[in-house]
Amino acid sequence: MIFSYLKIALRHLVKNRIYAFVSIMGLAFGIACSILITLYVSDELTYDAHHEDVDQIYRVQSYLKMSGEIDAALSNMALGPTLVQDYPEVESYARFLSLGSETEISNETDLFLEEGLFMTDSTFNEVFTYRILSGRNENLLNTAGTAVLTKSLAEKMFESPDDAIGKQIKVNNSICEVQAVIADIPGNSEIA
Repeated sequence: MIFSYLKIALRHLVKNRIYAFVSIMGLAFGIACSILITLYVSDELTYDAHHEDVDQIYRVQSYLKMSGEIDAALSNMALGPTLVQDYPEVESYARFLSLGSETEISNETDLFLEEGLFMTDSTFNEVFTYRILSGRNENLLNTAGTAVLTKSLAEKMFESPDDAIGKQIKVNNSICEVQAVIADIPGNSEIA
């Protein structure tokens, strides 16, 4: 019985080729668009979901009107400590300062130009949850001149992520000691 239905459907498709082609292409295009929209929405809804307390993390954003409109994550450096001091609801803060579009970073022998490097507070580990692959978790970034590398950057600069711990690197003419190597930051993260 099912073979007779298939036979009739194939005869209909052969008889009306243009109509069948348009219908099948429309269906394929609709399914492809639905899949792409679902993937996009899923990616947007899971932004920063890799952090443990993602529902407790907020980003301060400024809306500035000067010669044009600027909508950016900018604030005064004193905002974080002031919020913790004046508002008991605020448990901790982490400030970021971008090092620019291309930053010189070097080990003992090689020089690299990297994008997306940041300076941050020692409270970074209190707010965000990143898996530490090697190094120590306690007192992370508590002293000046310390650094945390991602796995891919550590592999680029050293032979393995474990080799990076305790080594000195130079970031824009400042010497830093690598304290830890964390897993690569996912693409759907505010810090990427």
